[in-house]
Amino acid sequence: DLDLASLKYYPNPVDSELTVSYKDQIKLIEVYDLTGKQIKVQKFDSNDVRVDMSGLSSGTYMLRVQANTGSQFIKIIKK
Repeated sequence: DLDLASLKYYPNPVDSELTVSYKDQIKLIEVYDLTGKQIKVQKFDSNDVRVDMSGLSSGTYMLRVQANTGSQFIKIIKK
């Protein structure tokens, strides 16, 4: 699990682009719908990343943020 105090993500609810930042490098972000179906995977190598959410339908999504030190699920609302 990641250090939640160091994991920032905004805006939430998101319209088009979600910014995720963490103290360690983010390697991978996976987007899942509430049924558990994987919708999107993006690889990164940065502490601050942007995820394009514009192509997704309105609703609630779970994002799995993976860094070198572990991973964490976060809940995102898409407008």
